[in-house]
Amino acid sequence: MIIFHNFIEIKPIKGSINFDESESFKYSREANLRKKRQTETFPDGRNVCNLYLKIDPYLYDTIFNNEGGQDDILTRNYLIYYLEKQVESLNSIFNQITTSGFFQNLRFITENIRIYKLSDCPNLGSPENKICENYLDAITLLNHVSLNNFDQYCLSYTFTSRDFADGTLGLAWLASADGTIGGICQKRATVINETKSLNSGIVSLVSFGSRVPERVNQITFAHEVGHSLGAKHDPETSECQPGGSSGNFIMFSRATSGNQPNNDIFSSCSIQDVNSVFINLFTSKNCLKSASDINAICGNGIIENEEVCDPGDSGLTKCCAADCRSLISGECDPSQGGCCDPSTCRFYTNEKVCLIGNDCRGDVKCTNLNAKCPVDEDINFKEDLSLCNENSQVCRNGSCTDSICDLYELKQCYIVGNLSDPKVNKSELCLLACTGAKTSNQCKLTRDIADFGGRSYSLRPGSSCSEMNGYCDIFSKCRAVNSQSSLTRLASTLLSATTITIEDIATFATTYWWAILLFCIAFLAINGIIFLCIILHINSDNPEKSLGYSFRQTLKRPFQVLSKVTNLNKT
Repeated sequence: MIIFHNFIEIKPIKGSINFDESESFKYSREANLRKKRQTETFPDGRNVCNLYLKIDPYLYDTIFNNEGGQDDILTRNYLIYYLEKQVESLNSIFNQITTSGFFQNLRFITENIRIYKLSDCPNLGSPENKICENYLDAITLLNHVSLNNFDQYCLSYTFTSRDFADGTLGLAWLASADGTIGGICQKRATVINETKSLNSGIVSLVSFGSRVPERVNQITFAHEVGHSLGAKHDPETSECQPGGSSGNFIMFSRATSGNQPNNDIFSSCSIQDVNSVFINLFTSKNCLKSASDINAICGNGIIENEEVCDPGDSGLTKCCAADCRSLISGECDPSQGGCCDPSTCRFYTNEKVCLIGNDCRGDVKCTNLNAKCPVDEDINFKEDLSLCNENSQVCRNGSCTDSICDLYELKQCYIVGNLSDPKVNKSELCLLACTGAKTSNQCKLTRDIADFGGRSYSLRPGSSCSEMNGYCDIFSKCRAVNSQSSLTRLASTLLSATTITIEDIATFATTYWWAILLFCIAFLAINGIIFLCIILHINSDNPEKSLGYSFRQTLKRPFQVLSKVTNLNKT
């Protein structure tokens, strides 16, 4: 699966926005994890970045119609579980880095959650209601989200299921070591005549019409948070973009499968970027807290500290006391999990489905012992190597993550071609290939491997191709990756002093050919009408062929003029 990550950097002088997209054990995962720990420490033990996480109405709708089984309580509980897993993964990714005391000791804690439904939208005021707008590109959504006030939080992220152009999965404001506005702990600031919270970002779990794997979604979140903490895209050096069988690191700008060893750790370049930002942060706008500073907030949907339950703003329960510290009656509250009956405040029986199954997991049922839905119990997982994703992949640990090559003890590989060469068959680059002992360690298409019976498998739209230098579009053709999406570059052209290149124009024309075609048709039609009007209003020596109206009269009486033109043509 390909990932496009973006960040927005505020330049300190002109105030314009630039949309940048910009050998051995030494470069391995182990080297980044096990170097001698440095002395970076947080002052006064304040090492907590408190988060405000939002679910937009389109993600709610996606989960409601899938995992939620069209049940509001199950949907809400699954979304809270989803956010918990995101933050759990984020902490794990940061804390595994022992080369920096900042990374190893930083903690992310969710302090507030807001879940929007489409039915909420008519009652929302501005600017909050902008999150409900449809057909938004990534830049516009981030700008809308940033209009809200997040001053009391370290960072705020909004999760969506919008399918952004060019496969963009995330966008965030970039922090800077020189104190330029943006990123972690940034208070509201004026940008292009609007006051915005620049400590924000967005993450989507849909690309090219399909849900991305869970691990890819978590790595996307970590990537965007990396931008919020000052990490730029990894430079093209052997140290920070090693590639190969170990893959690239989290801040790689282009493509990742999510299952290579380096995919879920930060490179030494990223660690250096973030360390520099933290050192500056402590002398200026430090908003980090200690764990004891994070107070339980009844009504935020998170069960914290002394709380027994917390229904949030859903209003879906009669079981939880107003102070969230006790149950009104029964043995549970739906905020504790999807296995609590909201009508009786008692546990559901073991016949109640609390999570709809998928290709790699059967329906998850309640245990009649507690309110939590046993989502992570492997008893619900289908057998590893079971076919999934329309028989194009196989299951691993309950998720559809591995290539069908694994079914035959092979590993997926990529047919490589020069994407700038028009003679190269771009469609063939989007066919599945495998390598291993059965292929004499050569990368071969599945149709050339006996185990596959001559069958070809097309990579799904959004999948990486040509050794991760491109991605498969909806026509199953491998397109060159540009770490700047066309929308990002277009916005950059409009908002900052940049030059449009031939490559920019060619890429834009390829992507938006349909819009260009419509524009041309409209342009020709309008010019044709104008030309006809001019011809008709030219004085004629033949009074029977004269229109007899001025331009002003034509504008006032267009239908009378049209009728007269028709009659003139008949004569």
